Amino acid sequence: MISMEEMQAGFDIDFLMAAAKDMGSAVFVVSEPDTEQPDMEALLDEAVQGVKGLHEVLSRHLVEGAPYPMARAIITAQDPESGAPSQQALFVIHAEERTYTCSCQTAPVDFESMLPIFERSALSLTPHPPTE
Repeated sequence: MISMEEMQAGFDIDFLMAAAKDMGSAVFVVSEPDTEQPDMEALLDEAVQGVKGLHEVLSRHLVEGAPYPMARAIITAQDPESGAPSQQALFVIHAEERTYTCSCQTAPVDFESMLPIFERSALSLTPHPPTE
C-alpha cells in the first residue's frame, strides 16, 4: 500500500470541493503549477472545454480589479449521469506560480442569487506557500 505522503509527492495538483448537503450547489477548486505568465483567455477556453455536459457559454470576460489575473465564464450544462441542469461560473486565476480553476455551480433557478457569493469566493482566493 502507498502512503498518502508518497502519493502527494508524485503530484503537484491541489483539489478542494465544497457542496451543500442536498448537492444543489457546489464549488470545486483545482490548482496546478504554472511558472509562466499564462494567457488567461486560453486557460478559460481550456476550463470551459473541460466541462462535461456543456450546453451553452452565456458570457466570458477578464475580471478587472481582481487581486490576481482572473477570467470568468458563465455557462449552462447538463450532468451526463443524472441529466440535471446546472448553471456555472467558472473562474481561472493565476497566483503565486499556480493556476487555479474554480467551478461554482447550482441549479439554474438559484444561479442569480448565488452568483455574488461565487464571485466573492473567487475574489477572496489567498494562496499560501506549500508547507514542508
